[in-house]
Amino acid sequence: MIYQYFPNLFEASLFNDAELVFSDGSMKVSRMILAGHSKYFFDLLTKDVTKSKFDIKNLKMADFKVYYEYLHSGDDFKVNRDKIVAFLQVQIELNLPDIRIKLKEWIMNKDFIIYQGIFYENSSKSELEEYHNLTKQLITTNFEALCQIKAFDSFSRDNFLKLMSKNFIKNKNKGIILDTIARWVEYDFSNRKSDWLDLVSQIDYTKVDHITLEEYVEKNENIYSMPDLMKFLFLKIRVSKDEKSVVSNVVSKNSYSKMILFGGEYSDQSVVEIDTKQNSVKIIGNLSIGKSGHFSEKIGNNVFVLGNEDSKKIEKYNLESNKSEVLSFEMSCNNEDYSTVVYSNRIYVIGGELNGDAIDTVEYFEPEKMKWIDAPKLLQQISYHDSVILDEIIYAVGDLRSAKFQSFEPEKMKWIDAPKLLQQISYHDSVILDEIIYAVGDLRSAKFQRFDPREGKWSFLADIPNKTHFTALSVFEHAITCSGGGDTQSLCQAYDITNNKWDKLANLTIPVYGARSIENETSIIIAGGYNSDQIQSYDKDSKTWSIMDITLPHKNRFSSKIWL
Repeated sequence: MIYQYFPNLFEASLFNDAELVFSDGSMKVSRMILAGHSKYFFDLLTKDVTKSKFDIKNLKMADFKVYYEYLHSGDDFKVNRDKIVAFLQVQIELNLPDIRIKLKEWIMNKDFIIYQGIFYENSSKSELEEYHNLTKQLITTNFEALCQIKAFDSFSRDNFLKLMSKNFIKNKNKGIILDTIARWVEYDFSNRKSDWLDLVSQIDYTKVDHITLEEYVEKNENIYSMPDLMKFLFLKIRVSKDEKSVVSNVVSKNSYSKMILFGGEYSDQSVVEIDTKQNSVKIIGNLSIGKSGHFSEKIGNNVFVLGNEDSKKIEKYNLESNKSEVLSFEMSCNNEDYSTVVYSNRIYVIGGELNGDAIDTVEYFEPEKMKWIDAPKLLQQISYHDSVILDEIIYAVGDLRSAKFQSFEPEKMKWIDAPKLLQQISYHDSVILDEIIYAVGDLRSAKFQRFDPREGKWSFLADIPNKTHFTALSVFEHAITCSGGGDTQSLCQAYDITNNKWDKLANLTIPVYGARSIENETSIIIAGGYNSDQIQSYDKDSKTWSIMDITLPHKNRFSSKIWL
């Protein structure tokens, strides 16, 4: 224990006791012990030696008592869960050198492995980042032992989702990861069930056998109460049995049966659900603020409908209650033609245009904290681009004015130059298939490019037969399909990834531009488009388009969408 200020105490004549007043009570303490140990208390208690009562309202007395016990006990101090939490709270306020050493010593102590989850869970504040990062390294090493003692079950949502990143789990035993996720969800099922599918979707199922998956479903009965999760896992079981071959990164898209449209140019306040199984369309809710040419992102059971050139306000739409709420936390500007991506339950808004000029700003929204936070700026202003996330790296793809390609590591909060596109693109979509980024469509060109991070370079693929933009894009198994769009409103063009070949499908019954689509094993569904409320369906067996009996409640284009 370090008493670095002890030599100065006799000169200060600190022989009388003092009373400290906390947010939850007060207690008598030794001035000599406190001032000798801590600069904080040395400064506080020597400033006026005649003063005997001091307010420390930023600390709780219960936490301080643990610290005071440590000062008296020294090496005989006994550690437990509650004392660790108290020590961390004291360190946030006092930042003491020897407490810093002691905390690191406890974290590294093999006999205290049972407390590593406690350290991680309670050190997420920025003042404790050093301990948080150190604990995460040790959790990686001791993960299986910590799982055996159920160290993660009580983790907060934010901490658990940050820990269970794709990068963290990729080299872990997948069966243990699945069980850890299930236990965490079951610990508070009603509040955590909406995260189950997102969490298990990050796992590489090429390393999980079907027996493990079947046993997982059998022992976790709540899976049967969640149709989307059940379907996802059953499909993984089929794939594992080699009954069906699919591309690993788009399997989740194969299980989508609903598309929900938020706003749009002709119906800017409606929330419309298209159910491909029930062959139905219905308005399920309404936005408070009309939106078109905007983006929406889903986190848990909530969809956050972002702003556009007319409004900085965002709305939270709950998928269970179908109620919408305008949040008081606005975007920083009336941005348009930006891109969005979700990472670690943060919605990143990247680039865009403001008053006709491209911007380099990046901000992210944290729903749990209900606030917007500025992120590092782009290396260059971009607009009319797209963003994707692959292996925990965010890629900003394309730009109206350059071939710039930028990547961002959220953990390091840093943008870096990535290999330039072979040709600039804009008004396009970006999709990920089998760990490769495909940039589909362009305002000016029929060129088609892909980026393989393993090779670190872009390459040209077969040209799109007819250049297109604002297309209704869908992805299924080994195919990327572009339905309608600018300059190609009647065309349906499909790319076969395996054979690097484009095919023209039958022409659409109704030309579309700015429509939205969803695809499954048997069909492609196209909803709305310029001046249209019609819904069209492509039958993959008969290879024909038809107009469905159901229609949208209103004409609609340029809505935002999510798939369920």
